[in-house]
Amino acid sequence: ADQRGLLRDMANGRVPLVVLDYLGNWLSPEMITLITHRYAQDGSRGTYDLYRPVAIGPAVAVALEPAPGLRVVGYHLAPAPDGPAFHPGETALLTFEWQASAGASDAPRDVQVELRDAQGQPVLQFTRPLLYGALAPSGWGGATVQHLQPLALPPELPPGSYQLALALSGAGTSQPFAMLEVAEANGRLLGERGYYVPAPLLAAWRQFGSDDPAGPGDPIMPAVPFDAGTLQCFARACIRLANGAA
Repeated sequence: ADQRGLLRDMANGRVPLVVLDYLGNWLSPEMITLITHRYAQDGSRGTYDLYRPVAIGPAVAVALEPAPGLRVVGYHLAPAPDGPAFHPGETALLTFEWQASAGASDAPRDVQVELRDAQGQPVLQFTRPLLYGALAPSGWGGATVQHLQPLALPPELPPGSYQLALALSGAGTSQPFAMLEVAEANGRLLGERGYYVPAPLLAAWRQFGSDDPAGPGDPIMPAVPFDAGTLQCFARACIRLANGAA
């Protein structure tokens, strides 16, 4: 059966909830890829895990053509949990709105996002296959499709204003399109995996017992934005931040 329509809906977060007893028990590899890249786990019910689309933030219109026939018509940057700026150690969630012209190449390409300093010099590059390799441009059906690109900011990144620039592998130079503000860290990196806990969630983590035996314990995932609020799960509990309060 042709699953491209469903894959487009999943890429755009239009399937509001996926309930699985274990990942991949009845799904195609492309569906599994989209669940693990565009969705995130939002709790469980018994033996079933719940996956919901990540909240991507408001749209900003742009006009970029990183490769012939492949255009970006907008982007989203999910707001940081505790203010307009992001922090070293945090992951900024960037999403692109892609369109393809008839005849656009289906050759595998990587989406490359550069982080540039005030002098325009590349500091970091974040790379991910276009639509995660799950849906080639010929399968977009003339629709606008979303591609989520996490930007994992290293803990040692200096605060400042950084330029974001986009390219596709093998298709020319990067094109600047937005700025990213990075402030001094006011949360903490916790646990062996070193997940960043933003300040509001860190305050709730301490209130609920921090790493005491009855407390939440170490984080087991980064903070993830959903429509119902930002969620971060710890070894023994999950904390959700909605409207600035846990």
